[in-house]
Amino acid sequence: MAVDVPSEFINFLQTEQGRGYDASLEDRRATAIEFYDGRPYGDEVEGRSQAVTRDVAEVIDTQQVGILNTILASGKAVEFQTEAEPQIGDDGQPVLNEQTQQPVMIDYGEEATAAVRYQFLRKQNGYRVLHDALKAGQMEMTGIVKTFAEPQPPKREPRRLMADEILEHDDAGLMTADGLRIVQAEPLMDGEDLLFDAVVEIPQPPMFRDVAVPNEFFRVSPDADCLDEAIYVGERMRRTTSDLVKLGYDITELENVWGTGNTNTTVEQARDERRSVTVQSVGQRTGANKIIWLEEEYVLYDLNGDGIAERLFVHRVGNVVLKVMEVDEQPYSLWSPFPRQHRLVGDSSADKVMDIQRIRSVLLRQGLDSLYLSTSPRTLVSQDSMTVDTIDDLLTVRPGGLVRYTGTNAPAPLAQQDTSPTAFQGMEMMSAERESRTGVTRQSQGLNPDTMNKTATGMGMLMAQSQQIELYVTRNFVEFLIAPMFAKRYRLMRKFGLPFRMKIEGKYRQIDPRKWPEDIDMLINVGIGTGNKDQKIAARMQLFQIQQGIVAAGGRIVSEEQVYQNLRGYVEDSGLGSPSEYVLNPADLPPAEPQPNPEIVKTQTDAQVQAAKDQQAHEHAMSKLQLDAQQMDAKNELAARQQDFDLQMQRERAALDAHLKQQSQELETALAQRQQNFEMDLAERRFAFDQKMAQQKAEQADEKDDTISSFRPGGELDQ
Repeated sequence: MAVDVPSEFINFLQTEQGRGYDASLEDRRATAIEFYDGRPYGDEVEGRSQAVTRDVAEVIDTQQVGILNTILASGKAVEFQTEAEPQIGDDGQPVLNEQTQQPVMIDYGEEATAAVRYQFLRKQNGYRVLHDALKAGQMEMTGIVKTFAEPQPPKREPRRLMADEILEHDDAGLMTADGLRIVQAEPLMDGEDLLFDAVVEIPQPPMFRDVAVPNEFFRVSPDADCLDEAIYVGERMRRTTSDLVKLGYDITELENVWGTGNTNTTVEQARDERRSVTVQSVGQRTGANKIIWLEEEYVLYDLNGDGIAERLFVHRVGNVVLKVMEVDEQPYSLWSPFPRQHRLVGDSSADKVMDIQRIRSVLLRQGLDSLYLSTSPRTLVSQDSMTVDTIDDLLTVRPGGLVRYTGTNAPAPLAQQDTSPTAFQGMEMMSAERESRTGVTRQSQGLNPDTMNKTATGMGMLMAQSQQIELYVTRNFVEFLIAPMFAKRYRLMRKFGLPFRMKIEGKYRQIDPRKWPEDIDMLINVGIGTGNKDQKIAARMQLFQIQQGIVAAGGRIVSEEQVYQNLRGYVEDSGLGSPSEYVLNPADLPPAEPQPNPEIVKTQTDAQVQAAKDQQAHEHAMSKLQLDAQQMDAKNELAARQQDFDLQMQRERAALDAHLKQQSQELETALAQRQQNFEMDLAERRFAFDQKMAQQKAEQADEKDDTISSFRPGGELDQ
C-alpha cells in the first residue's frame, strides 16, 4: 500500500526532518524541566545543605492559574464577528418569525463563536489542551496544538431492501439508491417479491479534535518564522501496529522499518525521571501493540512539476511513504510566552527565572549551613587532652553524654559567626529581581499580612502593574495559539461539519456550519478576567444610566437594540446565565404600531386640549352653582338648628332657675331650723352651766367656813 514517489522527495523529507531537530533546544527544555522539578544541580557536597528553591515552578504555576482563569472566565477569548443575515430554510426561502412574520436574522459570527467554543470545551477535554500547551510554552519555550478532523468509522445498520433499491458500483461494490455502501445482503422471498436483508454502512461525521503536541516530537524548518509559511512542519508519533491498521495501512509492508520505536529523547528522559516505567520498556511490546514511529509531515514541495510548491500531507514510516495528498493548510499552532522578533521560537518563563533560582538556591544553602553551624558548632580538642574515646564521645550527641579526655584542657565549642541573615537578605534581593522580570509578586500570589495597612488605591496600582506582564503573556497565548487554533477549527467545521443542536442564550438552535461565511473576522478579547469584569460591569452600569438619561430627554441617539446589547453584556459579564432569562431581544418583539403624521397629531392634540379646557370650564361653572346651593342649604339648616338650640337652652335655663330657687328656699328653711335648734340647745346648756356654777359657789362657801374654824392661825385649839 506504499505510495510510489521519487527518491528525491524521500531524501527531501528526511533531510528537512533532520534539520528540524535542534539539540540545543532539547537541552534547554530538559534543563527547564529539571529546574521546575527542583532537582539537584550536581555540585552538592555531602554533609552540606542541598536545598533547592522552586522559583521556576512558583512563577509558572502562578502565571498559569491567572492566565487560565482569565481565558476561561471570559467565555469569549476569541470572538467571530460578521453582519447578521436572514436565515434561509431548506426550501431556499427566508425563515419568518412566527410572531412578527419578519425574516429571522442570524448572526453567524455569534453562532460560530458559541459553536466552536462548545465543540472545543464540551466535545473533548479542551481544558487539558489549553493547560498542556500553556505550560509547555512557559516551561519549554514553545507550546504546540494540532487541530484536525479525525474520520470516524461508519455505523452499520440493518435494512430490508427491494431488488430495485440495490445498485452495483464498479469501485465500491453494492450500493443503495441513496448512496450507502452495502456490506451484506441475503435474499428472501416475500410472496412473489424478492427482498434482501442487508447491512449498510452509514457514514459518520468526523470528530474535530485538538491535541497538545510534545515539543520533542515536533519538527519545523529552522529558518521558519511562521508555521503557515514553513517549508517543513512535521510530527513524530508513536503508533502501534493496531493504530496503523485502523488507518487502512498494510503492516506487512513495514516489517523492515519498524525497529526504531523505542528511541528516547533528552526531554523525555527529563519528564520520565520520576517514573518507574520508562518509555524504552514500552518498545518491547510485540504483536498488535508493537510501537512504530509514524512521521506525519506537512511540506511545501513541487511534486507534480508545475513549478509551484504545494502544501502536501505525508504519512511516512522510515523511507516508506504511506500517503501523499494536497491539503489547504498545516494543522499546527505554536506560541511562546516572550516571542523573539523575526523568530518562531521565543523565550519561556523559565528562562526568566532559572538563573535567579540558581543564585537563590546557593544563598539558601549557605544561609542554612551557617545557621546549622551556629546552632550545632564544631568542637576544639587539644591533642594533649585526647584519648582513644574522645572523638567517638564528641560525635555521639545525646543528653547527659560523657566526653572522656586527659589533661586539663577540656574540649571546647568552636565559636563561629552566624552569617545566615546576610544570605537571606541576598535571597530577598533576588526575589525582588524575579518579581520585576515576571510580574509575579507576593501580593498577586495571595494575601500578605504586611500589606494590610496599605491603601486600597496603592494596592490597586501595585496589582495593575504586576498584571501587565501576565496580560502580555496572556495576549501572546491567545494571539499565537488560541486564535489560529479556533480559526482552523472554524474552517474544519465549515468544511466537514454536519448540522447539530445546541443551546445559545437559553434556547436550543439548529446549527449548520456549512452555512457559515467563508471569510469572517476574529476579535481577540484579553484582559476580561474576574478583576477586569468588575470594572466592565461598573462601566456598563454607568453607560446604562447615560442611556436612560438620553431616552428620558427625548434624544434619538440611543435605540432599543443598543440598550438591549448593553443589558445583555451586563448579564453575561455578571455570570447570571442566559440574557434571554432577563430581557427580550427587540428583534423577537412584534413590530410597533405605525407612527401618524406629526401635523395631524398636533391638530388632534390641540383640539383635544381645547375640548378638555371647555369641558373643564363647564364642569367648573356647574360645580360652582352646585356649591352655592349647597352653601345656602347649609346656612338655612344652620339657622334652624340655632333657633331650636336657643329655645331648648331657654327652657333648660328656666327649669334650672326654678330648681335652683326651690333648692335655695329649702336650704334657707333648713338653715333657719338649724339656727333655732342651735340657739335652744345653747340656752339649755347655758342654764345648766349657770346652775352648776351656782352650786359650785355654794359648796365652796361651805368649805371655806369649815376651814376657818378648824385651822386658823394662832395655834391649835386643843393645845
